[in-house]
Amino acid sequence: MNLFVGFIIDGFNANKGSSEKDIIFSRFNRQLYMYRPKYFKGHLPQNAVSIQARKLLAHRYFDIVSSLCVLINVTFMLVDHAGASQRFENMIASQNNFFFAVLVLEVCINLIGFGPGAFIYDNWKTFDLIIALGSSAGYMAQNDKVSQFSKSFRLFRIFKLMKMITPIRIILETLISCLPQLANIVLLLVLVYSIFAVSFVQMFGTTRNGVRLGPTASFFDYGSSLMTILQIVTGDEWQELVKDCAVQPPYCTAVFDDSVHGWSEWKPFTLSFGDCGQSYSFLAFVVMKLVCEKVMLNLFIGMILDNFGFFTEEVGDSQDGDWSTGPTTEQTQLISQIFSLFDRQTGRAPISVLHRMMCVLPYPFGYRGKNGELVRNKDDDAVELLIRSELNVLVRLQRDMRIVEKTESWKRFIPLFLLSADVSETIMFEDYMRTIFFWRKHDLIPDMVRIMRNQRVDEVIFISYVILIVDFLKRAVGDRKRQQDLHMIQQLRAFRHWERGDASQSIRNAMVRDLVKHEKDVAKRLTKPLILLHVPATSRVKIELQSFDAEHFEVYEHADVIEDPALELETFMHMVTRYRAVLQFVDPIHAVYGVVAADLSGCSWKGWVRTEAPLS
Repeated sequence: MNLFVGFIIDGFNANKGSSEKDIIFSRFNRQLYMYRPKYFKGHLPQNAVSIQARKLLAHRYFDIVSSLCVLINVTFMLVDHAGASQRFENMIASQNNFFFAVLVLEVCINLIGFGPGAFIYDNWKTFDLIIALGSSAGYMAQNDKVSQFSKSFRLFRIFKLMKMITPIRIILETLISCLPQLANIVLLLVLVYSIFAVSFVQMFGTTRNGVRLGPTASFFDYGSSLMTILQIVTGDEWQELVKDCAVQPPYCTAVFDDSVHGWSEWKPFTLSFGDCGQSYSFLAFVVMKLVCEKVMLNLFIGMILDNFGFFTEEVGDSQDGDWSTGPTTEQTQLISQIFSLFDRQTGRAPISVLHRMMCVLPYPFGYRGKNGELVRNKDDDAVELLIRSELNVLVRLQRDMRIVEKTESWKRFIPLFLLSADVSETIMFEDYMRTIFFWRKHDLIPDMVRIMRNQRVDEVIFISYVILIVDFLKRAVGDRKRQQDLHMIQQLRAFRHWERGDASQSIRNAMVRDLVKHEKDVAKRLTKPLILLHVPATSRVKIELQSFDAEHFEVYEHADVIEDPALELETFMHMVTRYRAVLQFVDPIHAVYGVVAADLSGCSWKGWVRTEAPLS
């Protein structure tokens, strides 16, 4: 029988994959899920009191004091005994009241610091709230039995101490995370047990009572049949039950009809069955024992043993710098902490932070060595390109899924402002780290996973070529833009150098500074902002500058047409209404344009005044 049980468990392990790579990869996936960055999803109050309350809750000494209170309270409750003196009873009652007040105070601080959402998104805070409400019910009931029962609620706070002990905390958290897997096995067990329960009702539902059948076991209906099967599976004696279910005439009635003496006087009708059992009852019970107990129950036990094997690996693993046996719990937690530096408290990160993240992640997952130095190999650039390409593939898949959700699911009837924000451009922690693991530690990938990834790898290689082309074009555009910027900087430097040496430009700059200073003084005297003193332009005049060749036109020198120097500005404004003005750029930036002609006849020159320039 042990060989049979071993065959079942071995088949279970073979089905889920039991090679060393399968175990490492499965453990890494569970670690990613367990230690992913977790953030408070509710709205945090931003008032000063709430901020101070959160700082108090985050302080390391707060957890120590809270745990000590739990330990002392549990210790007092454990030493309580019957026949205690009145003084001892008073002491127990006083400490119960004190630690209940401490618990209520802790719940209130959490409520002030995090708001009502603290008890929705944090399991430990919800746990404390339930215990506080249960204890409060005992105080309000004014009943000794209810009060004693409610006090026992605080015994469950001993679980809070477990999270401070790393091995116990790992086992507790991993056990909770494995509950969905156990639920699937339990559902399968219920299904198989229900099949046998219904079958036994059909076979032995009308069998007469015997030594065991009737008093302690029955197949009369589904509920009693299922309970009887559970009794048998858990070790109840079933030999006498087999005999009771195999009863045959003359110890039973085969059919209830007129052949039974006195039946017609007792009942006016006949039945097609009697109260006899089945001759094959032994075979039925043996099949039920093999399937329900030796197969299904051991499958359930195999799942538990597998999970506890994971627990012991987690607790007993030692850190390996090369990850030859996969990452340990501490290494996975470090990866999660580093990822949280780039996810903006969303649990998702964009592709653009990949290189920076790789430079911070520890080797061999990233480039950071044990002593803080960067460890780069010759193939790291190519590997990083492939990681970036697969992350782009994941982003594309997320976009497609979101489009399908908007067009084909019930979400298309919901207004857009009620839908959650679009996060298709970012990638979840598990997918991000798993992708890096695929390419940085490809020697730990199971063969089955490699086969399943063949199609995606082809797409990743194609995307990598696209990224190389895009990066090349970006570098080309960037180099061109850089050359343009360098040329502009050189022109600006030449202009500044010319500006410091040109007398006319120096005079103009001095006049501009004086004008600005005068405007500031006026604004200060009138106590008005400087911008309110500026008169906005009512219209704009566009002047086109055209290249000019003096050989084909008659040109008048400015100095030749000026008869009176005092009327220089007025003469210029009069001449430009009849002739085009010939201008020449003298600064280094615009000197390349040479001599140009401008039609200034459209200028009104309104507001222009003559100002004598100071002599240098």
